[in-house]
Parts: sequence; C-alpha cells; structure tokens
Amino acid sequence: MDRAAWIAGKFGTFHHFLTAAETSPSAWNAQVDSFAVDLLADQLAEAGVDWHVLTVGQNSGHYCAPNSAYAELTGRGALLSQRDLIADLAGALTRRGIRLLVYSTTMAPNRDGQAMERLGCTPPEDLARILGLDPAVYRIQSGCADLARFRANWEAVHRTWSTTWDASIHGWWIDGCYARTLFQGAELNFASFGAALRTGNPAAIACWNPGVNSQVRPCGSDDDYTAGEWDTGMPVLVDQPWCNRPGRLVDGIQAHTLGFLGSWWGAGAPRFPDTMIAGWTGVMARSGWATTLDLPIDPRHGISTDYRRQLAAIRHAVTGARTA
Repeated sequence: MDRAAWIAGKFGTFHHFLTAAETSPSAWNAQVDSFAVDLLADQLAEAGVDWHVLTVGQNSGHYCAPNSAYAELTGRGALLSQRDLIADLAGALTRRGIRLLVYSTTMAPNRDGQAMERLGCTPPEDLARILGLDPAVYRIQSGCADLARFRANWEAVHRTWSTTWDASIHGWWIDGCYARTLFQGAELNFASFGAALRTGNPAAIACWNPGVNSQVRPCGSDDDYTAGEWDTGMPVLVDQPWCNRPGRLVDGIQAHTLGFLGSWWGAGAPRFPDTMIAGWTGVMARSGWATTLDLPIDPRHGISTDYRRQLAAIRHAVTGARTA
C-alpha cells in the first residue's frame, strides 16, 4: 500500500518543541499555552509547505498533549500538558491545507526513570548501552527484559493519542529504532506498533528511524517512507551512493530525508546559503524524493525573518521542480 505517495517531490518542516526533565508541570503548561498556532500556521502556509512535524515529546517525560493511558500507566500525568497542542495545531494547519505529522519515540522517555520502570521499558545492559541510557537516571536491569510487556503498554499510549486525534493527524516519525533487531527479537514488531499508530487514521504514514546518517532505507516491514535523518553538510549527503538511486522509491517505499537548517536541531541561524539549500531540495523534488527540514520556531513569534526568506527560496525551487 503506497500510503506516502502524497509526499513525493514535496517538502515539509519540522519543529522540536521540548523541555528539560526538571521543568515543573506549571512551567511546562505555560510553555504549551504560549504556543501561537494560528501565527505558525499562517507562516507555514506562506512558505508553501505540504506538511509539518511536531514533537509530542521525547526524553524528558513531558508531553504536549493529554493521554489517559500514559497517566494511568506511569503515574506521571502531571507532566502531560492540559492543552492538546497537537490537536490545536492540526486544526489550524488543516484550515490552511497543510497536514500535521507527529514525532514520537520507539522507547519510553529515558530521563524519567519512573515512567520507564512502570511502562516495562527495562532493556538488558547490551541494549541499554546502544540506547545510551544513563545508569544514574535509569536503573539498568541485567538479563532478559520483558520488552513484550513494554510493547503492549507503549502501543496503548499511542493508540490513545491516535484515537483522540483521529484523521486530523496524517503521519508519524518514530525515533530511536537503533537496535531494531533486538526489538524484533523481543517481539517488538513494527506492524503491531504501526497498527496502534493508525487506529484513528488508517491512511496515516509512519516510519522508524534506524539512526542518523544511516543509509536511506526502511527500518522494518511496516515503514511507509524512510526516516532519512542526517546532520552532515549537504556535499557529504549527496555523495552517498543511496542518493543516486533513480525514482522516488527505495526498497519499495517512499524516499524521504530529514535534516536541520540551523546549527543544530531546532537551534541557531541558517547554516546553508539560501540558494544552496533551495537548489538541493529542488534536486530531491525532481527525483520524487520528499524532504523535511527542521528549523527553530519561537512558540510566541513563530519563524524568524531569515528562515522565512530561506523557506521562500526552497518553495520556489520545489515548485519549479514540479513543473520541470
């Protein structure tokens, strides 16, 4: 099933909306409440993007949407925002013809030991080392872990979100699939996780990230598009053999890359000249590849002038590629 055909030859944006593990519930709610969704939606519409990706959460244990399953399983409901920022942004984007995708993770938040423990996310030491878990934060168990138990809990969490958001969410970008063979060996299969993600919208696209600067390829059998994460300069990226494949499909799924425009994920001034990043994105579009570009976004003021100018150049290049 070619669910991801709609992103072929197009581009979208990505926003890391995260906080530190020590952020208080009141401070987190204030950050979430300050997010001006209509302003951002207007700016993204002006930029001509086809989709936007927002993090629902990552490692700290703070999430920008309520989730009854997560609250019950972890006892950490206070770290879930009262505002459903995902739903609010999805509504604002939909009204402007833009689709919202959600970023989440393969594993539980590794800076919240209580959440990991109660979810059953207790990997053996070899897997914990691969995931970079900090023993000072999380007690690493020895021997075999019950990842099947964790799978059931984590799928329940995402099934709750998917049911809540329904068809307003058009896809998922799932991070941290670095030890996929170990996960699959423990029956953490991605077909099951994918079914949970698509509970509310069977047409939602999903991918699992096998790691930064890895080859553009599927992580498992249920990917609709490649995660394609990179943090190198573009000259290095385009020299890779996997960038020279003809057509929009890689191993039968939509080719897609994700990189950051700033000095790091969600930070800094533009690191590429406008003409360079626009030309590169245009080349990707002409090949039928999809490109997602991460940039800093201020919750109150949206996208800076420099990045709005850069997105305009990218839009022009991609639009030209579509008509070439």
